[in-house]
Amino acid sequence: MEAPASRITGSSMLERSASVKGAYEALRQELAGTIVGQDDVISTVEEMRNIAQQIPSAELIEIPGAGHMAPLEMPELVNAAIRSWID
Repeated sequence: MEAPASRITGSSMLERSASVKGAYEALRQELAGTIVGQDDVISTVEEMRNIAQQIPSAELIEIPGAGHMAPLEMPELVNAAIRSWID
């Protein structure tokens, strides 16, 4: 029987931690664009800055006036940011 999602065991926390560390290692090898809404209280600007600092090729773009749903709140600004990485 599977444990309820609300119960996270110590071993699953270690697995998640290892997975996150593995993801950071993989991202360090790639160009990583990160967009964050300046008013985001779920994934805060400070958290996103910390992540971006760990990835040498990262570019963090902060969207003014947007929260956690920046693509819906400020689609023109988010689209311009994405276009800047593609062009």
